[in-house]
This record gives sequence, structure tokens and C-alpha cells, in this order.
Amino acid sequence: IDPCDNDIDGDGFPNACDIDQTAGADCDADGQDDSCQIDTDSDGTIDPCDDDIDGDGIPNGCDIDLTLGLDCDGNGEDDSCQDDTDGDGLIDPCDDDIDGDGIPNDCDFDLGGEDCDGNGIADHCDEDLNSDGIPDACQGPIFRRGDANGDGAMDIADGIIILGYLFGTSTIDCFDAADANDDGNLNIADAIATLSALFNGGPLPPTPGPNNCDLDPTDDFLGCGSYDGC
Repeated sequence: IDPCDNDIDGDGFPNACDIDQTAGADCDADGQDDSCQIDTDSDGTIDPCDDDIDGDGIPNGCDIDLTLGLDCDGNGEDDSCQDDTDGDGLIDPCDDDIDGDGIPNDCDFDLGGEDCDGNGIADHCDEDLNSDGIPDACQGPIFRRGDANGDGAMDIADGIIILGYLFGTSTIDCFDAADANDDGNLNIADAIATLSALFNGGPLPPTPGPNNCDLDPTDDFLGCGSYDGC
């Protein structure tokens, strides 16, 4: 009889949990009173109606505890829910080059920083031989002083090309390299200084000298269009 029947309508739900009997709440419309269902995070919303059943801030469909998928960065969120900018199968937090341009993230100008020479590489990753915080490419070519022809060594050919330039029979691409005495002028004295250093025990050209590649420490108007000797 009904007073002794724990499921009077025979629907499989005990009377105390049968929404037809309790007239309570049934958010998932399964016929069972919400008060009888599991609420894992105790937030007042039963699990079937809760987008975040464990209350960790990650939706159920992305929660690694529930999806059992991949979580390369260990943040609890399934990798399938995170950004993969370059579509290479590695989500951005685990990808050293998130935009796939061949430049590591920490050197990629597109991700922040300054890029004085416009090469796409942040200035702090560019070559800076004199460690002044300014990329060498933004200060002019590096060179060997005394190597007027830019072949990587100071020899008699450098004295000859300086003379040829002065007499209009040859060209020089890096005037700073040919300015062997570093006086800010390109003249016969540079040819003499070069030949004297080679054959007469004269002093080597000033910094950066013929044995080192570096920027011109002297402020002059000569400049260096190009130099291939470094």
C-alpha cells in the first residue's frame, strides 16, 4: 500500500527524491529532486547543471581532471582548449616560437620590445660587440681599421688601394677602415701609416685596429658603407 511503498509511482526514484512527490527543483529535468543529486563543489548547483563541477575555474569540457587529455603546461586546462597561434600542434605556452617565424619568443619583436634595425629581432638579442645596449647594426658596420680593401687583413694591398682612391683609380667601400691614422680624413697620411706599420715598425692603426672587428669609437664624417672583412 502507498504508505509503505518507497516508490509509489514506480518510476525508480524514492519518494523523497521523486520530483513528482517533492515538488522541489529539478534543473536537469531528469525527474529527480536536485537535493538528492551530487554537488561536488557545494556551490548550490548540482553537477549535471554545473559547467564547473569542481569549482576550479576551468569549464568541465576543458578540465584536464575530467577530460584526461593532454596538459603540456600543467595548468589544469586541456591543451585542446588553449591557443596554438601557428597551428603546429604545440599550444602557445609550450611553444618557443608561437608565431612560427623562426625567431624565439623572447627575441621576437612582434611579441614586444624595440627593433631599431627592423630585422624582426628585438634589440636585446641582436649583436652588440661593444656592449653599449645598442645593436651594432644600428650604429654602422663593424670593421678592421687599416683593412682598406675589406679582405679581412691589413697588408700592402691596403696601402695600394688607398693611393688608388686618392688618384681616382680605385674605390673604397668603408672609409673608416681606410682611415689608418683615425684622424677623420682619408689622405696620403693613411697610406703612409699603413705601409709604415707593415714595413717600418710603425704603430698599428688605432681601435679597433687591424686584428679586431668593432665599431668606430671616433665621431667623424667618414662612415662605412659596407665591410666584408669581419
